[in-house]
Amino acid sequence: MILFFDDEKPLAPLTGARKHIRRFIKVLIVLAVLLGISLWVLKSLGGNSHALKLGMQDYLTDATGYIAQVDSLQDMSFFPMSHLAFDGLSLHEMIEKQRPATGAEAVKTEDESGVQAFPHQKTAADFFDAGAEVASLRHANVTMSFWDVFFSRRRFYDLEVQGLRVVEGAWGLRALTLESLSINDEDTPVIAGTGAYGGHPFSLRVDIQKDVDAAGRKRYKMPDKAGIEARWGDLDIVGVLDSSPGKDVHLKIERLSLGKQNFSGDIVWGGGFKGDTLSAALGAGDARFVLELLTTKDNRTSGTLEVPVLDTASLPSLGAAYNDAMRLLLSGPGSAIFPHKGPPVDLTVKIADIRHQGKALGHLTARIAAGERVLDIDHISGLLAGGALGGDIRIERREEQWHLAAQGKLRGWDYAVHEGKTSAQFDVHADLEALAPSWSELLPALSGEMIVVAEPGEWVAADMLYKSGEAWKALRKGDETTAPWLLSCGFADLAVESGKAIVQRALFAGRGMTLGAEGAWDMKSGRVDVTLTPYMEDESARTAVFAVTMRGVYPDLKISRGQGGRRLSDLPVPAPDFSRIKPGDIALPPQHPCRSYLGEPQP
Repeated sequence: MILFFDDEKPLAPLTGARKHIRRFIKVLIVLAVLLGISLWVLKSLGGNSHALKLGMQDYLTDATGYIAQVDSLQDMSFFPMSHLAFDGLSLHEMIEKQRPATGAEAVKTEDESGVQAFPHQKTAADFFDAGAEVASLRHANVTMSFWDVFFSRRRFYDLEVQGLRVVEGAWGLRALTLESLSINDEDTPVIAGTGAYGGHPFSLRVDIQKDVDAAGRKRYKMPDKAGIEARWGDLDIVGVLDSSPGKDVHLKIERLSLGKQNFSGDIVWGGGFKGDTLSAALGAGDARFVLELLTTKDNRTSGTLEVPVLDTASLPSLGAAYNDAMRLLLSGPGSAIFPHKGPPVDLTVKIADIRHQGKALGHLTARIAAGERVLDIDHISGLLAGGALGGDIRIERREEQWHLAAQGKLRGWDYAVHEGKTSAQFDVHADLEALAPSWSELLPALSGEMIVVAEPGEWVAADMLYKSGEAWKALRKGDETTAPWLLSCGFADLAVESGKAIVQRALFAGRGMTLGAEGAWDMKSGRVDVTLTPYMEDESARTAVFAVTMRGVYPDLKISRGQGGRRLSDLPVPAPDFSRIKPGDIALPPQHPCRSYLGEPQP
């Protein structure tokens, strides 16, 4: 057989680039065939068969850790459109099954390690029964392009969620209800949702973009930067959500309103090798708060809250915002600030610069540790008006009761350090506790003791008494509001009962006059009812002074005069009972003038 004529040449063997190109084309053809077969299989898998329903239940059970049950699977398609629609999803706690001791199904096997196992068990449903319901979803309908899902593009055609219910403690501290979450395309396209969290209604609107695909169907896209508006109770948030691929999620808060207080700033969520991170920087007026949190793989959260500057002028508005936040967190059904079972949180709080009227007042550091049914605020330290601060606070949930225990002390506090006019200091010691059925009732239930012991020094009466000396003017006829008053001894013993501080024993002994005090202060309402009575040795001087009563809700107190001064010999000076204060907390110097008043003679 003749294959070649003399003038013909045989085909040259494939070498170099041509050989690699042909091999690459063959691989492409094989991959195209496999891809086509795979897509055909995906397209044919769609439907609402019982097998798909069971597969969906098994997947959700593994993903959530709860037994998943679906009442009706309407459709589950994969290609060319990925579509999921179902009714009646419920999640239940897992209860381990009790296997019968007889029958073929009860035959056990034992491996070499001695661990017994049942044969032919493949899913969680074979091991566990469904217990109490923890979450339910009435209806869901989601449609996306297969290729958008494949390439993680945030485009979709339909999004509708209705009737989500989550019990308290399952996915958060409070119960969650989501009535609806869907696309609203009446004007500017948005994703809108309504519901309630912790008994307080919320609403949500997130801007989205709209276009048309090649087939003429409306398609929506979540932009990298989307405007967001949210409201929960009295809390309003307006901002921009930046969820650009490959970056941490960033919420730029243009306005966060809580009651009458407005904040602005940034919140960033991210993740890394160590765990999930959250950074927040919020400002309100001159106050700024910087929060850094890390949640590790074992679900432990730690971090810092730093306040560079805090001026006392902002405390009333910040306090009102705090009260509004507590009402949101603690009112309504299931008002629990601590979960029965929750991950521990360890937070260090640092206030670098506390100011009053623009002048430095001190600094503060504390540790906040929250765990299962307990909140500790300890390692409190710092400097406040020249005084060293220390103390510990613990709040616990005991069955249906809240328990608070607080101990604190402030040594060397200069009452008017911001004025720079005094040289007198005093120590404050407190030992308080409360037991109440709810968080909001802890303050009215406070009981214990507070003790104040003053050091000798010069006081300016206008700074010491209420309203820049109004009480002093009412107390004395003269114009001595700016003259220093030489204080030799001062102490007050306050018994705290049911949230009210009652003056048990109090006196302030100074040059030419000794003041006795009696009355009470309601710490919850702020109501004050205190009478200062002057005691003087000189009979003629007693006609120039009067007892003064300060009564009302602080700071709006009414000042009235009473009887004239009394004889110094009439001053009741029983020794205060310091039994609740730990030994050594009050350590008076050997020559301290208050020793004689406290039943401790000078050596």
